[in-house]
Amino acid sequence: MSARQGELLPGQGTVTAASFRFIEIERDAEPATRPTYRIFARRPRTQLGRLQYDTSWRVYVFAPQYGTIWSEDCLRDVRAFLWRLKTGERP
Repeated sequence: MSARQGELLPGQGTVTAASFRFIEIERDAEPATRPTYRIFARRPRTQLGRLQYDTSWRVYVFAPQYGTIWSEDCLRDVRAFLWRLKTGERP
């Protein structure tokens, strides 16, 4: 799925993907009560983490892959995506 940098792509009432400068976020294909999203590096395309709904906190949470490091810009992009999931609007 293609998107301009920072563009969030809606799909059937929920966000399906987003593309930023260094990372891409895609909805997982597995059916679930709440969608799970996978975070990938753009080059090389490797999974860096995921966003999943935490039922005890009742919010989406960020779960980085073990051994990954994150820049301030990439964390800001993840935060923007989480904001979109929470509010349905651009940050």
